[in-house]
Amino acid sequence: SSSSSSSLLLSGQGYLLARLTHESSWPTLIGTTAALVDTAKLKEWINPSAVLDFLWSCLHIPCLWQGRVKKEAVVNPFLSMGIDEESRLNLTLSQLECLVNCILKEAAQCIGSPDAEGGQEKQDIDVPPEAKTLLHSRLPLLICCFHGNQQSLKTVVKHLQTHASYPSLGWQLLVHLYHAKEEVILLVDQPHPLTMSALGTLHPCRLDTELHSLLSAMADAQPGQESLQKISSAALLCRKMAIRHPALVIRQLPMLGWLLRGRAHLTPGEFRNRNHKHVFVNAFVLLDLLQPLIFQDSQSEALESCLEPFFEFLKKQCLESKKYQSLVTKFADFLVQYAQYNPKKAANIIYHHLEILQMLNETNTSKKSSLKSLVDCVPKERGENVIPSGVRNGAKMMVVPPLVGGHSLTHEQVMPFLKKLEHGQQREDVLKVLQDLEETSLHSVEILKHFVPELCRIAMEPEAMSCKLAHSLLLRHLKQSPQTVDDLLPTFMTCLKSQDPNVVMATVANIPDLVLLCKAQDAGQLLSKLFDLATNFSYNCSPELLKAVEACTSHSLR
Repeated sequence: SSSSSSSLLLSGQGYLLARLTHESSWPTLIGTTAALVDTAKLKEWINPSAVLDFLWSCLHIPCLWQGRVKKEAVVNPFLSMGIDEESRLNLTLSQLECLVNCILKEAAQCIGSPDAEGGQEKQDIDVPPEAKTLLHSRLPLLICCFHGNQQSLKTVVKHLQTHASYPSLGWQLLVHLYHAKEEVILLVDQPHPLTMSALGTLHPCRLDTELHSLLSAMADAQPGQESLQKISSAALLCRKMAIRHPALVIRQLPMLGWLLRGRAHLTPGEFRNRNHKHVFVNAFVLLDLLQPLIFQDSQSEALESCLEPFFEFLKKQCLESKKYQSLVTKFADFLVQYAQYNPKKAANIIYHHLEILQMLNETNTSKKSSLKSLVDCVPKERGENVIPSGVRNGAKMMVVPPLVGGHSLTHEQVMPFLKKLEHGQQREDVLKVLQDLEETSLHSVEILKHFVPELCRIAMEPEAMSCKLAHSLLLRHLKQSPQTVDDLLPTFMTCLKSQDPNVVMATVANIPDLVLLCKAQDAGQLLSKLFDLATNFSYNCSPELLKAVEACTSHSLR
């Protein structure tokens, strides 16, 4: 019968592939490959599964890979197959596009429909789980065919974004490719939709292990300055990851919540001396950088797991100490933004910890603050500070007024200081404003964003004290807002080329932190320039160069 002959053909397909790949001549294999994928449009009669299985078999012919394999240390075998693969088939860009079409056609045949989607957005269409699994299983083949070739990766990403026949499947394959090759986020036209789609996937990612290591290092609080430096370095890399790969960092929030537990019960002296304060500060900055993505319903449990240790910290460490007033204010701002974005979910956690917020508000001297507006908007029953029964299950929602922002400066408040920083002003006046900024920004780093252009100009001027302070303030701004590093990097590169030694050395002092914040290729340029200064211009850059190299080797830069 036809069914029995078909099953017999399928059962013998593996044997035929083995004979073809192991016993055929090289010209035959190359000719077959060209005939299958060297077409502008995949022919209807070609079975995509058979084509993909054939290409996968060709990649594993012993005579091709023997003696050329480079083993990797502790790698997920499914993501990278445990081998530093070479692009052994040497497919052209058009052949790569045909390979992508083949993968998408196989997934479309799996779900039994040709992707009829109408006018919907491709990322909004739900792809069946079996199609996702099939796309994910073909990902190693696709990666192996362009491995090490950036232009081939760009071609694949562009083709997946503009695929007309299977747009939703192409988008899903792009999401899977992003998990395996995180640099995809830099190649897409609109990173935000890809980030939103990646939030809902649970497939392993190459960055999961690195993020796990970074968060563990950031939370490893020990006494001493050396431990503080390690915490700061790990925190900078976590912030950079939060800016470039927010969806991948959000997946690690439950781990961050557990890392923050078991610290707040310490005495105030132990808490500060063991650097636990810096762990909480860095964790909060990380959460702040991830908004508003972490305010979504799907992330509410992960966010709550991180906020619970913070409320414990507020209760045990902040009620009787004014040293954490700045962090308390920023945390209240964060809760206000959460309540405005997602009132139902925010109400549950705010009502649960209402007593702590009320006690903090009683010690707050400001009549106009986010903490006060947050407490005042909570409805009471009969004037008592109790949780309404309907709100426990999210039945009621809070109505929170706009963010007060009492710790930020208005334009009218900033203008007098900006005038004193203008070119041609007295040196003493400029230095006085910079010193005031340094002291104020210790508690409110956000005010520095108003002064960035002037600080960039002063950083290139030869006056030693002003130049050094300007560089210090710019670095503080970058640590708080790492997304601005690409805008400020040209300023630092210009300073490194300056003829004035004060300007050069003020920049050199910041290189170890800059290489952690910028892209890998930019970090390479900074290190190259630093090495050039040390060897050709007799600058004493050895300590900074050593720290920068240690920072690069301790964690991979992405």
